[in-house]
Amino acid sequence: MQLAPPEIINAAEAHAGAPYPPFLASLDGVRKGRAQFATFGFAVFGPPALSSDTLRDLRADAARQRQRAAWPLNYGDGRSRVPEATLRGHFGPAARTFFGSSSVFHLMHAVTDEVVEPSWSASCYTWYDTPGAWLGRHCDKPDACMLTMLVGLESTWPSGKKDPPPGNQLWIYGSFEAAAPAFRVTTLVNRVVILDGKRWPHERQPVQEGQQVSVLCGCFRAAGK
Repeated sequence: MQLAPPEIINAAEAHAGAPYPPFLASLDGVRKGRAQFATFGFAVFGPPALSSDTLRDLRADAARQRQRAAWPLNYGDGRSRVPEATLRGHFGPAARTFFGSSSVFHLMHAVTDEVVEPSWSASCYTWYDTPGAWLGRHCDKPDACMLTMLVGLESTWPSGKKDPPPGNQLWIYGSFEAAAPAFRVTTLVNRVVILDGKRWPHERQPVQEGQQVSVLCGCFRAAGK
């Protein structure tokens, strides 16, 4: 099952009707996102979710950080407690400016009703761009990542496939024991997902040849904690 995203206004209307630029969601779209989050534990915006300038800056930032400040994480290597094989990277200037902005703070509060602040040490770029890259089923640590904002930066798969493959989707479960995901949210360029990852187990299946995914993973903690 895949949840339909909230209604998003187009880019031409963004500056006139969007309460939290560079996010393009109208006030009605934000309300729908809030209702989604209250019902399902996550909200989906876009694409497009962000202004083209912001998306361009984040993608360029990610490309630079992949070369300058990225490291592999593999379960069992002593660095990762989550079953995974990914490439992680520190935020660069564009991501830090975006993630620390008042618009991010206010949108998070409007959607989740939580007052949060960035959890810088738990936030990163993540790449799934080599065959076999994956993220195992897990819940986020409540103290370091009580809520998450995921921004899709890249998501490609072989053109012959009618539907996006599992590796291009975030699978969200009702429990660790569930045999199948309750929701499959496709990662798309310029899609934003706000997730209660401390409560709902989630994972990403291994990517295959011809699949590439990169995501800005912004973690939040309770403000003042």
